[in-house]
Amino acid sequence: MSVVRAERFELLDKEGNVRATLNEGVNGLVALTLRDRGGRNRVALLVSENGSPGLHYYSEDGKTRAILADGSSGILSLTLLDNSGKPRASFAVARDNTPDLRFFDEDGTVRAVLSMDEQGAPSLGLRNRKGKESWTKP
Repeated sequence: MSVVRAERFELLDKEGNVRATLNEGVNGLVALTLRDRGGRNRVALLVSENGSPGLHYYSEDGKTRAILADGSSGILSLTLLDNSGKPRASFAVARDNTPDLRFFDEDGTVRAVLSMDEQGAPSLGLRNRKGKESWTKP
């Protein structure tokens, strides 16, 4: 059996442009990054040093627009970001299987939270511009 070893792998297209990379980055982060024909990152599959996986989706201009992450705390989340890189919406499922949907304003402050507890009871909370609860319904 043959084995190829390297610190970085690059997949090239017929013109010699890098279309994908597999490498270890800073702080032990391992990444498989796929690029479009223009050389812009479009998707990256990541595994952090502590083993937490993530998937990043990039817009055509190279900005992160969506992150799917399974954090070390056991929370699986999908976060959607605006053009400036700030979160605008997130959906998460905690280790205890409770879901949580959050909406953020243009400053990245949580403004609304829809969640469900372990017994399946829903709650809705609205927050002011400072992120402080202003209305809630169990």
